[in-house]
This record gives sequence, structure tokens and C-alpha cells, in this order.
Amino acid sequence: MKDCTEDNLQGVTSHRFEPNFNDMRFFEYHFLFLKGSYETTNIMKKKFTLFIMLLTIGSWNLHAQQNQFSFGIKAGANLSDAIQETNYVNAGKPTAKVGYQIGATAEYSPRGTFYLSSGLSVSNKGAIFKGAERWIGGSNPPVTSWKKTTNQIYLQLPVAAGYNIHLCEQTSIKLNAGLYFAYGIGGKEIVKTKTTPSEAMKDEKFVYDTFDENNNESYSPYNLDRKDYGATFGIGFRCKKFTIGLDYELGLLNIYKVDKTELSTSAGTYKNRNLALTVGYVLK
Repeated sequence: MKDCTEDNLQGVTSHRFEPNFNDMRFFEYHFLFLKGSYETTNIMKKKFTLFIMLLTIGSWNLHAQQNQFSFGIKAGANLSDAIQETNYVNAGKPTAKVGYQIGATAEYSPRGTFYLSSGLSVSNKGAIFKGAERWIGGSNPPVTSWKKTTNQIYLQLPVAAGYNIHLCEQTSIKLNAGLYFAYGIGGKEIVKTKTTPSEAMKDEKFVYDTFDENNNESYSPYNLDRKDYGATFGIGFRCKKFTIGLDYELGLLNIYKVDKTELSTSAGTYKNRNLALTVGYVLK
């Protein structure tokens, strides 16, 4: 058995690693190691910074896109009449009729200055026609005066392009122009007659559906087409979420559909005209 004394262990060589600072390879190895760690950390920082920037820009874009759309409601009054051309003698002269409109609005403003607007509303238009007829025969024949009120109720869709004139941060003047498309969903035509002297004929009243074929060939020898379209021009004012608008609608379609009188060999012309004053509130 070997004697493991201190004297016997003196011959065993120790293999501990002792750096040789005089060897340049030692410093090269450590320099490359530190350089690689620094570059890796720097790349990670750049990627993280780029990720934060993209996330911020994406949030801004999403917020901006959400702010580009706005929706609201509006209601107001119509002052409408019609351009009518017929060949029969008792057409009468049109005068303005007061109506109403109520609906929802939508607006897309990608740049804050230019915008596109639309919406859907129920709009009551029409006209009032007045006329008189003198009876034939006698030295002092009776005269029958009549008044016809045409009510046209439409479901209307406008499409317009506009320009905002910003007065301050939350106040602007709005100018717009475009087209409207409408479809008649109802309405009555009311005809009232009054004869002087009253002994000759009692007063009468006739009620018909505006968009259906009428039966009174004397005072309403036509019916109106349900479809209509035309040009629209408007000016408005917005302060915060409240709006006021003044719009003029110029009907381009002849909605005169049937001419049943024998006094005319060609159909007449009936085109809507409307001036609307509305107030509104922007919900979003």
C-alpha cells in the first residue's frame, strides 16, 4: 500500500487553469465575447423600439379611422313645390307646401376638410295647386274654385361631397353638393271644391292615393311615379355636436306617369322642388 504522505505527493503535478495575461489570444477571445453580447443586446433594443413605434402608429391610425366616421340624427321642415307642364286647361298653378323630414346621417371625413355624406330619411314633399272654372251658359254663370294638395312621402337617400371651412377647433361651415335618390312610400292627394253661388253645387272633397292611379279625371288626370332622383346643394353650420343645415333639392326625373285626359296627346311634366331646413345632433 502506497504511503500518501506529503513527501510522496510532491511529485503530483497540479493542472489548475491559470490565465496567461501575456498571451494576446486571451484578450481577443474576451473582446469578441463582449462585443457579441453588446451587439445582441443592441439588436434586441432596436427591435423592441421598432415594435413600440409600430404599435403606437397602429393605435394612432385606428383612432384616426374611428374619428373619420360620424353618425347623427336630424329633423326639420320642407318647403316644396313642383314644376308642372300639362296640356289640359285645369292644371292649376302650383304653390309651396310645408312638409317635414326626419332621419339619420352619416359622414366620412378622411382629411378633416373634405368629406362624404349620406343618410336615410323620411321626407314629405308635394305641392298645392289652385284653379277655377266658370260654368258655361247664362249671363252670370257659377264659378267653381278648387284646391288640390298633393302629399308625397319618400324614403330618401342622399349622396354628397362636401368641404369644411373651419372657423375654430369645433366650429365649421359645411358646403356640399351631390345627388339624392327617393322612393315613394305613401301620401294622399286631397281635392276640395267650392262653387259660387253655393246654390249651384255643394262643396265637395276627394281623397286619392298619390302614387296610385287616380279616378278623378277632372282635377287629377294623372298619377305619379314612385321613383325619383335629382341634384342637391347645401350649406350647414356645425358647433361641437349640433348642426343646422339648409338644402335645396332639384328633381331631375319627370315623375308624371299617366295622362288620362283627351285634351292632351302627350304626357305632361312633373318635377319635384324642395327647400329643407334641418337641425341635427352628431352621436359619434
